[in-house]
Amino acid sequence: MKVFIFVFLFVMVNPLFAQGRKCGIVRPLAYRTGTYSTGELAGRTIGDLYAGYIGVRHIPKQVTADPARQLDSLWRVKESCYKEAAIVRSLHAELLASYKKEKTAKTLAQFVAVADNAIGVVKNDMDWEKFSRLYRLDGRQMSVLKMLASRLNGRDFVAYGMTEIMPSADGLLNLQVLEFLTRNYGPEFVYRIPAVNDRYASFGFFQFTSLALDGRTSVGASRASKALMRNPLPSSVQDVQGELQFRAAYLFAIHNIASTLRTLSSKELTVLAKLGSKNHDDLIQFIAAAHNGPAHARSATHRWLGTEMKYDFFISVKNDNVRKYAYKTKMNLLALRSHKNLSGILYGAR
Repeated sequence: MKVFIFVFLFVMVNPLFAQGRKCGIVRPLAYRTGTYSTGELAGRTIGDLYAGYIGVRHIPKQVTADPARQLDSLWRVKESCYKEAAIVRSLHAELLASYKKEKTAKTLAQFVAVADNAIGVVKNDMDWEKFSRLYRLDGRQMSVLKMLASRLNGRDFVAYGMTEIMPSADGLLNLQVLEFLTRNYGPEFVYRIPAVNDRYASFGFFQFTSLALDGRTSVGASRASKALMRNPLPSSVQDVQGELQFRAAYLFAIHNIASTLRTLSSKELTVLAKLGSKNHDDLIQFIAAAHNGPAHARSATHRWLGTEMKYDFFISVKNDNVRKYAYKTKMNLLALRSHKNLSGILYGAR
């Protein structure tokens, strides 16, 4: 009987275990160093990674927690799944130690502004002629790429980032959890969240791995970074920390756009050149899909352009897993757009 009670309690206080994850456990709250209002989240029951981030499954009006303890728990989940990855253990220690020194607080609106500023740096530093040579784009392809790249903004990348770290397609819940984290645990917490489901040194708002960013092999964002006149990305994904993650995400996005443009027919390119504001969210759906399945995203692009962009991009994605990422991004964008001033989402008029 005692064993049964122990197991029951163990499952109840460990959110990821309760969700069926058996290779790692998010530990219960321990050192209670801060009390945080949960606003509109109060009364909700959450599971999966949401509970791992905040620290509880049944959300009270106030959470008393140690954010560093929660971050530590998430990294321990990753380590317990992939014990052979020594670099993961090293990165865990480094990021946890720096988090304890750097924690700040930002509203969601301020977090979007950070994204806008970071993206603006890349836009200003880009040598588009050099980019054209790197990707072997002709004048027409380059014209379309620059048009698409110029339209990308901070909200787009916050939606894309939420797709990477939030487990569901509930856009409003994702916004509320993100604002809880940025206001209370700090954006630094978000920048350090590990990707618990892979063995790579992957972490942060966009969960990048060396498959998307590696200066030694010039893949993905690292290839696009070569066209920057100044402020290139670090060569190692583990050094892409803080606001640099937004710059990397922008570079990875235009890398995937450029790679896809090279596969389009003249007719498809003509259709894409007409992309207007009503199809803007489709572009961001493509970016999120390409992050997780570039080949599937390219194939979907041909199908989508074949319909002359009449339907949501995610509908054209055949792979179930990649389609989920595109759809989740659509819902995140809709939630962001429904709160134009990004205030009052979590704490009302406060």
